[in-house]
Amino acid sequence: MTKSNRGLFELEINALRSAKQSLEDNRQEGNELQEPFQELIGHYERLLKLSMKIFNISDIQGKSLKRQESEMSRINEQLRQMEKARRQLITDISHELGTPMTSVQGYVKAMLDGIIEPSSHYLQLVYDKSTYVNHLIDDLFEISKLESSQTRLTLMDCSLHQLQDLLQKAESDVSGEGFRLTLTRQPDLSEFEGLRLSYDPTRLGQAVHHLIAYAMKRTPDHGNIHIQVDVKEGALTDQDERDEPGHTVTVSITDGGGGFEETPLPSMQLDRFRRTELGLAIAKIIVLRHEGNIGIIPAPDGIEGSSTVYFTLPAKRLQNGRFKGSGK
Repeated sequence: MTKSNRGLFELEINALRSAKQSLEDNRQEGNELQEPFQELIGHYERLLKLSMKIFNISDIQGKSLKRQESEMSRINEQLRQMEKARRQLITDISHELGTPMTSVQGYVKAMLDGIIEPSSHYLQLVYDKSTYVNHLIDDLFEISKLESSQTRLTLMDCSLHQLQDLLQKAESDVSGEGFRLTLTRQPDLSEFEGLRLSYDPTRLGQAVHHLIAYAMKRTPDHGNIHIQVDVKEGALTDQDERDEPGHTVTVSITDGGGGFEETPLPSMQLDRFRRTELGLAIAKIIVLRHEGNIGIIPAPDGIEGSSTVYFTLPAKRLQNGRFKGSGK
């Protein structure tokens, strides 16, 4: 019984206590009403206990209902935000698809009307615009698959060395586009030798590809893109008590100084940047499905400074020494 509940029934409790004391004080006098009085006190005590128990149950149910109501309000707000984001995404995608298609139609119509000659220059423009639209459509399909049960992660037991090697593979892609990539590895891996990460190399590589592609858009020609890997103690999520203390691995990708063309959204909301950065949306889904986080550190000196996109992954040492590979 809580203190507040006792206070609510204080008068009844005091009356019961007083009646019991009176019964005890007069027990030796042999009063013929003593036995019925004692029985009455017993009935009153049982009734009081029942009333207090019912009140406790009602109180618990009331608190439970309030918690459920609060949880429903939270879920409804999440659904409202998701619906708002979905509508905005459709609007942005319509704009992104409509702009190049309008250009294509304009070029083709001008050639059909004899306003311009069907030269290789204009045919190349039509080809580039249609290729861009196809890439957008492919990204939309990819997002749809990742958000549904059609795509399962093939999780592998990987070391920090393997993660850094995966990041290093992006160097050829970057150099082929006329940029430089530098990877700052964790200087001393000896203390993290037994640390294991569970990730799908193909899907995580896909996320890294999209994040680096985004950084290249923000980097001047022949500029430098920097990747850094950091490890710190502290799990991202609740861990099993049988596990050793968790760690967080952070991968940061810093562009060469283009910064953001508009004020970025808060750290965890990578849904909209310029118009439709679908590659970032794909990377976000992949990282979140790995139980990680993803976010942005905007340029400190305005749009001329470098910006950093980062993602985190959980890592830990299990007692059996391995993660179990699974689909997720």
